[in-house]
Amino acid sequence: YIRQLLAHMGETPCLLHNCGKIDHLVDAFASLELAGVSIGSCVEAPAIHSRLPEDFLLFGNLDPTRVFLQGEQADVQRETEKLLNAMKGKGNFILSSGCDLPPGVSLSQIATFMETGRRFPWNQ
Repeated sequence: YIRQLLAHMGETPCLLHNCGKIDHLVDAFASLELAGVSIGSCVEAPAIHSRLPEDFLLFGNLDPTRVFLQGEQADVQRETEKLLNAMKGKGNFILSSGCDLPPGVSLSQIATFMETGRRFPWNQ
């Protein structure tokens, strides 16, 4: 089904988002003509990354509810740093939430997430 959709997109780069457990689908996703995949927080990003081609983008995957909505700013910073450290050196990784942010997430939580990502020593 995804191949049929991609055929209609032509040369337009496409990303797929899946909030669920995708461990059993990673190889299939990687074989598609996708630019990348955005993963939910229930998946371990390093484990998924190791199964993807180097030019396949991986977006993810901080827990939108537990971290952003229910956590404190210190939790957002700690969890963001933890994810970034786990994905350090993986050039095709793009920091993101694990899905849409729920209503009620404060702008300060988002700002902490963004600032932590910007401060991370990406080139080391």
